Amino acid sequence: MFNDIDKNDSLENWAKALSIPTQTVMYSIGLSFELSDLRNPVNKLLVKKRLRDIYALLNSVRTWFESDKECWTWFVSKQLPAFSPSTPSEIVRRYQDRGINGLYDWIEERKTGNFQ
Repeated sequence: MFNDIDKNDSLENWAKALSIPTQTVMYSIGLSFELSDLRNPVNKLLVKKRLRDIYALLNSVRTWFESDKECWTWFVSKQLPAFSPSTPSEIVRRYQDRGINGLYDWIEERKTGNFQ
């Protein structure tokens, strides 16, 4: 799933690949509107941008896991002590783009050998 962004830029594709409801994907990546609101062009652009942002974030840690499903499970359930502790998904929901940037900083620290 996390190896081809062009095939993974729709909520439906993510939901299918992860075997979860589309609304759950939306909630997990910090989108708070209803599926029916996706007809709005502004919301469509927001979804596309957020999917690409989360895709890139997950792709940056994918090598830490044996499968895409494990990577997603980390995103939605792993409490990160450096964030009070909160899961990556909670951080994105609470802080939106700032949360994504904060997670990138945390990931980069892990990759360069700085551990919490």
